[in-house]
Amino acid sequence: MHWICTNARTLRSVDGVATLAVALKDAQRRYHLAWYVVRFGRTDGSEAAGEKPSHSGPSVAAPNDQYDERSEELMDVLAMLYFVVEVFRSDDTFGDELSE
Repeated sequence: MHWICTNARTLRSVDGVATLAVALKDAQRRYHLAWYVVRFGRTDGSEAAGEKPSHSGPSVAAPNDQYDERSEELMDVLAMLYFVVEVFRSDDTFGDELSE
């Protein structure tokens, strides 16, 4: 527990919270793009009217499997952010810093 608190304080002292927020947005964007590629076989994020999802290509994990290889980065960033938020949850200024 000591190392988690120390690492969270170090991360916050070097403005790592903003970096984690950007990493979360980027990981979400890549996850969403991978979902479109697997489902529709295209990268533009659009689907033609009435188009059925494509199931060809790489094997698709079960829809409820939230721990597949495509979501690994997203889950890692969320875990890091979770620990930082838990360490600083009683700090009133941290909420303002997080919302920026």
